[in-house]
Amino acid sequence: MTGLPNYTYRILARDLDFTGRASLMSLCRYIFNTASKDAENNGFGTRELHNNNATWVISRMSFEMYATLREFDEFYINTWVNEISRLMTTRNLLLCDPEGKTLGAAVTQWAMIDVDSRTPMDLRENMNYSKAARFDIPCPINKPVKIIPGKESDPVLERKVVYSDLDFNRHVNSVKYLEWMLDMLPLENIINNGFSRLDMNYLREALYDDRLLLSYQQEDNHHLFDIKRKDETPVCRARIQWE
Repeated sequence: MTGLPNYTYRILARDLDFTGRASLMSLCRYIFNTASKDAENNGFGTRELHNNNATWVISRMSFEMYATLREFDEFYINTWVNEISRLMTTRNLLLCDPEGKTLGAAVTQWAMIDVDSRTPMDLRENMNYSKAARFDIPCPINKPVKIIPGKESDPVLERKVVYSDLDFNRHVNSVKYLEWMLDMLPLENIINNGFSRLDMNYLREALYDDRLLLSYQQEDNHHLFDIKRKDETPVCRARIQWE
């Protein structure tokens, strides 16, 4: 998209799943890496925030893909911030092939929190977005929806949060939840269905040694996922729609 920075990538062998396609997890990693790079380039990345005892955490995400990427495929991502409120900011991302054809798009919503108290901070008082925000460019797809849990279902998996689940914020990595969710599905579902849209709600942090219960249910052409603590406190919910 004209006037927006391009972050260029190539699909590597590590990005593929057993079908030879770039996995949903790897594509989400490129999205989050791009968001991080652009924030750093504009002076409000995590390194800058850490100087003020703050950090970014994601609250919601929507992501759609319209094409399949395989090893050695090249693509670029445009990204821009177009909404800023007291507690939330919206970052958009557009995935394109080298000729500029749209491959996919994402809308991510972020909060800034105090590292010690883990409470939200007022974005208008703590950040200056004036040189980076593009309020004139709308979101490329529908914003993330609030996911309402379906009927109660028995947990499919129980997990203990371990070292390899954590990121630099010392909580479970955003993509790790998605990995756990897809691990619950039968392989036939991954083989026979193409991904259409993902909505994720990150409700609370999961920390080292937390015990989590994971469940899912199928409704028409989508799956609903629920991750909660053993005391029933919700942690993360998602909806994946299939073609």
